[in-house]
Amino acid sequence: MKPIEIAGVGSAIADYLYDGVDFDGPAFRAYRSRVPGDGGLEPGKLVLTEDFESFAGVSVEYAMSRIVGDRKPSSVNLGGPTAVALITAAQMLVGRHTRVRFYAANGNDEAGRKIRSILDRTPVDCSKLAEVDGAAPYTLVLSDPTYHGGSGERTFLNNIGSSRRMTPERLDAGFFEADIRLFGGTALVPPIHEALTALLERAAHPRRLSVVATVYDFPAEKRDPEHHWPLGESNESYRLLDLLIADSEEARRLSGKESIEEALEELARRGAGALIVTSGTDTVRIHARPPKFVPLDIAVPISSTNITERGDARWDTTGCGDNFAGAVLFSLASQLQSGATRLDLREACTWGVAAGDFACYYMGGTYIEDRPGEKFDRIASIRERYEASL
Repeated sequence: MKPIEIAGVGSAIADYLYDGVDFDGPAFRAYRSRVPGDGGLEPGKLVLTEDFESFAGVSVEYAMSRIVGDRKPSSVNLGGPTAVALITAAQMLVGRHTRVRFYAANGNDEAGRKIRSILDRTPVDCSKLAEVDGAAPYTLVLSDPTYHGGSGERTFLNNIGSSRRMTPERLDAGFFEADIRLFGGTALVPPIHEALTALLERAAHPRRLSVVATVYDFPAEKRDPEHHWPLGESNESYRLLDLLIADSEEARRLSGKESIEEALEELARRGAGALIVTSGTDTVRIHARPPKFVPLDIAVPISSTNITERGDARWDTTGCGDNFAGAVLFSLASQLQSGATRLDLREACTWGVAAGDFACYYMGGTYIEDRPGEKFDRIASIRERYEASL
């Protein structure tokens, strides 16, 4: 079994989760967005704390006191698209001769110490996690498990913090030499996001993979809600990346198209080698082409039957997409280790669906294992039932 390395750049975020928030209640609606990009709250989307305060005319602390009262967070966990995806991949790959490295800038405040303490309990190599002075990134996650007819939804208030100091210069040769390079949620890491085209060009390699996993780009939405979001310095980013993972809203805003079909067509036209587009509890759309991937243009269901007991009181959708991405990375790494010359994204997405499902049964994005291999075993069990239901 040949060694495989995954390297990811992005952010690790202290997530303060508040469960049981009523998105249809008067307290939440008082701070709800009026027009796209205005800084208000919106289910399923992220807003920066500074923009929210400008919109609301009050501090985040005051608004939270109105929305959740004097309640403490339901849990404090580790979030961040890159951190959670890498943790998931590393947990699932444990014992398989792989290394998963994380590149980020972490603050030295209480939130930063919490982030580091959680990372130290995972198999991720954090030797490239830069410790800098100042506040670490944090997100206030408001979760309404009854939203969308009981499928659940979250909204996010994010403070970028020390991620503003994660510059391209912090990415060493080891990052670019990894078999799989993940650029995760770079809209929350402005120096990396703004240089993404150049970084993807440097990373381009016929036998290595560059994966971009997006988040809702609130800064771009605020700057120009009428036109499509940029991805780096130019649309050349799409030709240079190998796989783009996005949800349906992100795909529409990146492409500037209204429908998922049009968005997929446009992003493929720009040169993306492969696309995975999720749509909450609906289907996952996959478009892939050679030489790196098995050619595909299909949709797979999140679940054609009830995979698990969805009435569980712990139902929380925070981190589902990030766990999905991490399990996709696991599958891609496993396929590379097996010597595959073309990677099968349908297989990768079945692992992603199962990981996203498992993430609903604990609070937050990061799962701390009781033993190495526990997360893989539990996700593999869900995947077996999922595949049997197809």
